[in-house]
Amino acid sequence: MDILVNLQAFLATADAAGFSAAARKLNVSTSVVAKRVTQLEARIGTPLFHRSTRQLRLTEAGQRYVHRARGVVTDATDLLSRMGEKGHDLVDHLRIKAPTSLTVARLADAFSAFQTQNPKLKLEIVLIDRPVDPVTEGFDIAIGAFPHSFGGVVDEPLCPLKRLLCASPAYLKKHGTPKHPRDLVEHRCLSFMPTGPEWVFDGPRGRISIQVSPLLSSNAARSPATASR
Repeated sequence: MDILVNLQAFLATADAAGFSAAARKLNVSTSVVAKRVTQLEARIGTPLFHRSTRQLRLTEAGQRYVHRARGVVTDATDLLSRMGEKGHDLVDHLRIKAPTSLTVARLADAFSAFQTQNPKLKLEIVLIDRPVDPVTEGFDIAIGAFPHSFGGVVDEPLCPLKRLLCASPAYLKKHGTPKHPRDLVEHRCLSFMPTGPEWVFDGPRGRISIQVSPLLSSNAARSPATASR
């Protein structure tokens, strides 16, 4: 499957003429797309793109391979789709890592419905709120909220995830409302441990990174949310 996702990254980059635009199309990080293209180039032993600070252009080899790669991806996607059609019951043991809060809020019902559709399948759901390499830690599937890519693992985006900065009205009334991300250094912050104490904001003048000193840190996302009330 590595070769298939690498080919998909190559085609998306060729179509978008850039890693960033391809990443948005595939709903993964720019570094993941660049890594997949680099892995494909290493596999075939030749560069597929001319890289510069201003543009990304297909090499002669890239131009030769792009049409054939598109056919391979189309055929493989069609084959996998047909293999997944109804009539092929899943029979096995499936070990899944999932975030605690997301499972409680959304995934529990999805897991239940999935098992109802596949009654011969045994599900083992392990709740862990940190990035997990499924290969080394023995999981068939690892669901996470952060863009971590591991070797030998196929990344499949499920849905976009928005991160919000929140405060209760009572807190803002007592301590004041921050006017700039740098003001957070002086505030009583609550942190979700997997995200760390470095908070990053995108502004009109670029990205701003703030190092906070959390009053409370937890590896369960619901704890800071509850404490903020």
